[in-house]
Amino acid sequence: MAEGFAERPSTAMHYFSQDFKWEDLRDEVQSRPKGSDDVLGNLPVVSLDHNVEAWKKFHHLHAKHAFFKERRYLVKEFPDLLASDRVLNILEVGCGTGSSVLPILRANKAAVVYACDCSESVLRRAHSLVQTTISSDGNCRFVPFLCDISIQRLPSWLCCSSCMDLEGIIHEDSISSENGERLHCINGIDIITMIFTLSSIPPHQMQHVIEECFSVLKPGGLVLFRDYGLYDMTMQRFSATQRVGEQLYQRGDGTLTFFFTPESLSNLFVQAGFVEEENYFCCVEVRNRRRELPMKRVWIHAKFIKPQSPS
Repeated sequence: MAEGFAERPSTAMHYFSQDFKWEDLRDEVQSRPKGSDDVLGNLPVVSLDHNVEAWKKFHHLHAKHAFFKERRYLVKEFPDLLASDRVLNILEVGCGTGSSVLPILRANKAAVVYACDCSESVLRRAHSLVQTTISSDGNCRFVPFLCDISIQRLPSWLCCSSCMDLEGIIHEDSISSENGERLHCINGIDIITMIFTLSSIPPHQMQHVIEECFSVLKPGGLVLFRDYGLYDMTMQRFSATQRVGEQLYQRGDGTLTFFFTPESLSNLFVQAGFVEEENYFCCVEVRNRRRELPMKRVWIHAKFIKPQSPS
């Protein structure tokens, strides 16, 4: 394992209560009567490549507002983010307005967070939030850069030297960050966080995204993953006409949402070379305070590690 991960913090399983069994929810959903428009073959064809532009428009509309609440639960769910015996290079893939970045910078003074997104406006918003909510050193520990990881490669300055030599990656001496600064090789990423990001990417582009993550991690580095699980309340609220693929739905604004199972997620990461450490459904029942209605949420919690040596 990479330096600093020889003794990992204890698992965060205790942080989540399994309020219900996923299998019971599956049986309940599958027993409901299906309409004729539930058949995929009867649905209209949509352009999945339109997804990036749809997300850019989404972020442009919401960049001036704290649309997503700060995800303070992350440092409890993933104690690896709190390792502070050395500088920790973290990459947030699809950072949005910084809702995952802020709690990491606040909780771990030894963390440097590199963050990419496909939207310039949302990166500016994230940078502004870090400047205004984190102490002065936080601004130095946050490096946003523009990258549409669904179709582009991550910059080679993120890779560790051994991986660059192994894969024959051409080293770039420097590259410009979102705020115009020149960046130099940081010798690899210790941890990648993917928080409700992969579900927004068309399925045929997911393998590329995960392979890019693999390429910049140090041997022994981690991907910490949280995203929508199959039969989550969000999925059940979509109409049948919004279903555009297996486990794939399209919102009215054109953005996509995919709903994972542990098996489908594991297949993607293992095919890219990762080893699975944790991968399971989190089934949590929350209550709508205004309407006093229970809501069954299903998320995927997962951790994958890059092996020390290629298999």
